[in-house]
Amino acid sequence: MLRRILKNEKGQSIVEFALVVPILLTLLCGIIDFGWIYSNQYKVENAAYAGARYASLYVSDYNSSNMNELIDKIDNRVKENLWNNGEGANITVNITSDKIDVTVVYPVKNLTYVAQTFFGKYYKAKSASVTSI
Repeated sequence: MLRRILKNEKGQSIVEFALVVPILLTLLCGIIDFGWIYSNQYKVENAAYAGARYASLYVSDYNSSNMNELIDKIDNRVKENLWNNGEGANITVNITSDKIDVTVVYPVKNLTYVAQTFFGKYYKAKSASVTSI
C-alpha cells in the first residue's frame, strides 16, 4: 500500500504548475510594465522635441519683452504631446542667444509590483531637447 502511494503521480502536475505560475506571472508583469515605461519615455522625448522645434520655428517672432509668451506657448505645445495634457509634468524652457533647451520630467505611474520594486510607485521619464537658433 505504501509503495503504491509513493509511486502515485496524480498531484505532480499541480505542484509543477504551482511552482511555475509565479515565475511566469512575474515575467508577464515585467514585460507589461517595461513596455508601458518605454512607451511613456518615447512620448516624453517626442514632447520635448515638439517644444524645441516649435521654439526654433517661432523664436524670431518674439523679442526679449514678450519672451514669456513664447515660453507659455512652448509649455502648451509640450503638454499637448503628453498624456492628460501633461498633468504633473515639470517643463523647463531655457532660451539663450544661441540655443533653446526644453527639458521635460513626467511622472509615470507603474502598473504592477514588478516595476514598483525597481522604481517605486512612479517612474520619472526625463528628456531634454536642445536646438540652436
